[in-house]
Amino acid sequence: MSKKNLSVMIASIALLVVGGSAISQEADTNEIDRGERHNQTRQKHGEHRSNDAQRMVRGMARRLDLDDTQVEQMTNIVESARPEMELLRESNRENRKAMRDLDVNDPDYGAQLQNLAAAKGALESSSVELRGRIRAEIHAILTPEQQQQLAAMGPGDRGRGHRSRDRAQAQ
Repeated sequence: MSKKNLSVMIASIALLVVGGSAISQEADTNEIDRGERHNQTRQKHGEHRSNDAQRMVRGMARRLDLDDTQVEQMTNIVESARPEMELLRESNRENRKAMRDLDVNDPDYGAQLQNLAAAKGALESSSVELRGRIRAEIHAILTPEQQQQLAAMGPGDRGRGHRSRDRAQAQ
């Protein structure tokens, strides 16, 4: 092999090694970036949930012309229900995961599925009761005129934002 060919081959190998190393570092960096973006998204959605209640209160305050005392009372109602809502949300998440993780080949599959379905029904019932309790507590702080205004509003008009309104219109 000539010196020229040997030099070209060594240069090519060096480029491959250096290029491969750079690509590997870039892939590691991209993986870190993806992980950071994922964490930021999770944080953003967590904050989004906490802002949902505030957004709902602001929207209802605007639409129903609530006074400062009513806004504070409504905020307290929603905030006091938050831990229970989060617990229900997490329990629902765990229930869905358990259903996904069921092994259809397990001889006890039917019984396990039935138990998870019953648990799902109980969770849904608890969720409906909680939302009803919140609604009753909010209703109690409103004037008769505000209660009528609230009753006249559709589900998407109660300060929840565009997604709820869009869903309500689609139904």
